[in-house]
Amino acid sequence: MSGTTTLQPRTDSTPFKFEFGQMVTCLSLGAPLPGMERRPSEKVLIVATTEEVRIFYYVKTHYKVELIDSKFAVSTDSNLVQSIAQSKKTGRVFYGGTTGHVIELKFEDSTNVFSFIQGERRKLRRSDHQSENIIKKLLPGFLKFSNLKSIIDIKIDEPRNILYSISISQDSETL
Repeated sequence: MSGTTTLQPRTDSTPFKFEFGQMVTCLSLGAPLPGMERRPSEKVLIVATTEEVRIFYYVKTHYKVELIDSKFAVSTDSNLVQSIAQSKKTGRVFYGGTTGHVIELKFEDSTNVFSFIQGERRKLRRSDHQSENIIKKLLPGFLKFSNLKSIIDIKIDEPRNILYSISISQDSETL
């Protein structure tokens, strides 16, 4: 997925044709993330596929819509993203999926020596807000008493600055 991807109107019942090379699991149209340049557009399309979350600049002209690759992407690490939410006040972006964790997308400055040579100064990172503590990581699996849950929706209460997630249990029972 590089360069420019054009959404072209089709003559049949589907309005646009997406070609990403991977199955798209979730889409969200919003404002650029904090720290992201606003050129060439005032909107971005966040595309979650089975392998990564990628950000495209969304440019709409009179006759077509273009998606320009911003070159910002992060791996999902086998997390099938099912919901993406963006705060209108702060611009922060959160996503959730089959791991049951709420993850935030944010930019960090590169402090690598090679980043100055290549011209990359900012990098898109994931921040897991529900990561396990060191004790849980060291416990064997049979001692962990947690249900497998998948996040199916995320909503942000702007006036109170609270994030809500709705999850569904993935546990199976044998009868």
